[in-house]
Amino acid sequence: MRTILPNGEGVMLQTDITILEQRQKVLEKEIDEALSHTPVDDPMIAHLKSRILYVKEEIDRLRDEAFISYH
Repeated sequence: MRTILPNGEGVMLQTDITILEQRQKVLEKEIDEALSHTPVDDPMIAHLKSRILYVKEEIDRLRDEAFISYH
């Protein structure tokens, strides 16, 4: 994991990353819950998985941004 600067921008980036990580966990729980019910709603599962992918990409982008601003 990359170090994020303790300055204002670094703190904001870390806060954004934390919020996105929490959102990712919520989406993963929604998928688990949806999979536990029958019949499985495949379009909904696909939608939730695409949202998780977007959140993961956003987390990576923010981490890269924090890393670049550090150097």
